[in-house]
Amino acid sequence: GFSFFVNSNPVAVFLLFEFYGIAMAATAFLLSRLIPTARAAQTIGFGAVLAGFVFQGILCGDYAILIDILEKPHLSIYEGAMKWALNLYPPYHFAKIYYGITSLSSDTMVDDELLPGVGFYWADLFTSRDRKVPYLNLHIRAPPLFHSYLWMLTNIVLYGFLTWYCDVASVHGALFMSNPNFWARRKPR
Repeated sequence: GFSFFVNSNPVAVFLLFEFYGIAMAATAFLLSRLIPTARAAQTIGFGAVLAGFVFQGILCGDYAILIDILEKPHLSIYEGAMKWALNLYPPYHFAKIYYGITSLSSDTMVDDELLPGVGFYWADLFTSRDRKVPYLNLHIRAPPLFHSYLWMLTNIVLYGFLTWYCDVASVHGALFMSNPNFWARRKPR
């Protein structure tokens, strides 16, 4: 609940929501550039947001086991492809960071007793955590949450560049960067 905000480093929480918002905006800009009509773009955009909510519920349910399964040492080809695809989807990293912060900052119920969270500090962003999944017989070393922040920044830059490229390429052609006139400075008239 509210202990997510009270027992956490405020900069980490601010960056989580800020990066997520910018990453989703960059994703929306790219989708709006790729989809020809406003009606279709609106429908796909709402679908992406709803999928993000559902995705968050699935990933963070059952103590975020699904997030950590993708961090196990040996991934199959399909799991590796799924992990790379999810790395390009901002709600995946939002879910990873949100769960990481919540697991340390939020209160937990143990034997009908409410225990306060230990708190989430700035140094926790750079610390790997070990998870044991007994019913799957897995021991997982999850990467630091800082990696997910970097992936969200990567999404912002990648989708921003692709949006710019698609916008300029629609006017000047797909190989506009190979044209010397594109790079030449134009003198004002």
